[in-house]
Amino acid sequence: MPLQLDDGKSTSPTGAPLTYSWDLPDAQNPNTDVRPTITLNQPGLYLVSLTVSDGARRSVPDWAVITVVERPIAEQGGTVNAGRAIPVVFTVKGEYGMDAFSAPPVSVPSRADGSSTGPAVPAETPGNSALTRSGTGRYQWVWKTDKAWAGTTRTLVLKLKDGTEHRVVYQFR
Repeated sequence: MPLQLDDGKSTSPTGAPLTYSWDLPDAQNPNTDVRPTITLNQPGLYLVSLTVSDGARRSVPDWAVITVVERPIAEQGGTVNAGRAIPVVFTVKGEYGMDAFSAPPVSVPSRADGSSTGPAVPAETPGNSALTRSGTGRYQWVWKTDKAWAGTTRTLVLKLKDGTEHRVVYQFR
């Protein structure tokens, strides 16, 4: 998701024009825009800094931390490589330990809108992978996809113990 940073409110005490130097995540060189846009796709903490100069004076760097959280399951999905393992992150209301599913996850051949085009099949995990938990009600489950799904669309269906059902559409390349 794009994020626009903004330092349009800085001023010089002498009225001189300002130059900007943003130190941004994964940038090879400082960005000199007043309002740069960055895209942070992975969850984590990202440090950014800004130094402003009017040619005679230079500010002390101003630092900020940007926190990117994992997308809720309803926002996951999209285009992925067939044959890859896909981590699916979700939250369950209530405490269910390592027993968060009310039914085994299934995969359904579908159209891009999620409407079914075939029967549901059990969704598998790769190797010895299992449901993991990272805090109260927060889980990750890894879905093993098939290389033969390239060029198709499938909907992953998760039924959870809190009574919710989540459907996430993936297009495979």
